[in-house]
Amino acid sequence: MERIDPFFDIMCTYLRSAMTHIDARIQEDSLLFLDTLLACTPAKVAEDFHKIIPNFLDMISKLRVDSKPGRTLTVNLGSQITSVKWRVKVLHRLKDYLNEFVKYNNIQEFREPVVEATKIFDHSKINHISLFNPIYIQNCQLSCFSSKNSQDAVPLDEVDKFKEYTDTLMPLLFETWLEVCPSVSSEKSTETVISEDAALLLKHTLEVISLIWSIVKHFNMKNPSSNIQNAFSQKFRQPYLQHFVNAFPYVTNIRTKQRSANAQLGETITDPKLVTQNLEICQVFILLNPNINVKNQNKEMMSVLNYIEKTFNKNTQAEINDVIIKILHTIFSNEVNNWTRTLSVMDDLFRKIIWAYFNKDMSSSFRQKIFSLLCKIALNDKLVHFQESDAYHMWLEKLPDILLEETVTVQTIDIIHKFAVRNNRTFNKVVRPKLLQILRNLPKLVISDVDINGSGYYKLFSLLYYTKKWDDASLDLLRDQLVQNAYARDYGNFIFETLQIRTGDD
Repeated sequence: MERIDPFFDIMCTYLRSAMTHIDARIQEDSLLFLDTLLACTPAKVAEDFHKIIPNFLDMISKLRVDSKPGRTLTVNLGSQITSVKWRVKVLHRLKDYLNEFVKYNNIQEFREPVVEATKIFDHSKINHISLFNPIYIQNCQLSCFSSKNSQDAVPLDEVDKFKEYTDTLMPLLFETWLEVCPSVSSEKSTETVISEDAALLLKHTLEVISLIWSIVKHFNMKNPSSNIQNAFSQKFRQPYLQHFVNAFPYVTNIRTKQRSANAQLGETITDPKLVTQNLEICQVFILLNPNINVKNQNKEMMSVLNYIEKTFNKNTQAEINDVIIKILHTIFSNEVNNWTRTLSVMDDLFRKIIWAYFNKDMSSSFRQKIFSLLCKIALNDKLVHFQESDAYHMWLEKLPDILLEETVTVQTIDIIHKFAVRNNRTFNKVVRPKLLQILRNLPKLVISDVDINGSGYYKLFSLLYYTKKWDDASLDLLRDQLVQNAYARDYGNFIFETLQIRTGDD
């Protein structure tokens, strides 16, 4: 890295020159050179984002020669590589480049719930414990005044530049897909069959659109006054619906002949059902339409939700399950949208989520991810109408059962702890009937990803502090466990001291 830095500007200049070279073979070599730079010095390449990104546009399009503004797609006449395959190559590298830019700016579209570290008093050293929750003492960006002086704020001209790129690139992506997508009648009731090359193009196009959305959201958070996220949604939601959603879902025919060397670049399709790509279409559609008109766009809504529901029921692959969980977290966001404003839209899928949680054939990790999602819904006061569902009440009654399993994760313990603190009445209502069973299992319960200090166990055992009105059998069992040192390390002392803090008779 240190050896490359002094020469990077020269190499970047050569890269940009090669990307726009008149010889198509040199353009193709420039993509390989970009691969090398992304592998060796991704941060430096990401720094030159605004220098390099316009060259991608030149590789698949050209300025219109007529009086119309904008760009038009180029056609590779007389070339050994077809226009579709060339665009696949370019979009693949564009996806990789945008991905490095996302990493460089630490942009995350989907964040797992934050696991809070439990503070433990150590008698052997001086303990420094903050009086304030760190989340409340972080820098706060103010759009009107402070953002101009903040190092973390994005300059408005950078936002404007990126907006120019998206205004040019998004129509090109739609036009690229329009060329290869077969025409579909308005009464379509089956999947749309596309070629393998078209499936590859769909894969990379959707990945690029998803990354663009992540960057748009990032710029909007850094500079709210730009309103880039809302403008992006309003401008491209209808073209996206027209070009991708109306013909959705897609399937393809996998050729059985030997793959070329392009397989090393991930330029192959292995799933003829294109489940990942179809779910990506659902994800982007939901992101672009938070305030969707439930009445006028009911057909599109049901098409998307039915596909998610169908995939949710039949899928067994962990990768697909992760995509579904990501989509569900998008739908059940902290801010209520038209997807979750009433129970009627999401009722069927919500029930399927809960039934999947009770499915013993589901992997433990996937069940705990569903558990995390359901607790997120339970702790959101804006989604209280979902808590009135009979399926939700059934899940709530079974909530303590996760403490009767052999293993749990730190994240699960953290979520239950939040539930005990923030919704204590409901927590006690469901925990007390099974308290004796929980106590019998508690010494044997293993936290699979606990740190070396065992802090997760302290948070687990602190749940006993929030449990009120103990019955005699449970108290006797816990007392016997403490006397017999049933708990490892000093956890027994921690439980005793924690319960001793409580005052009054609950």
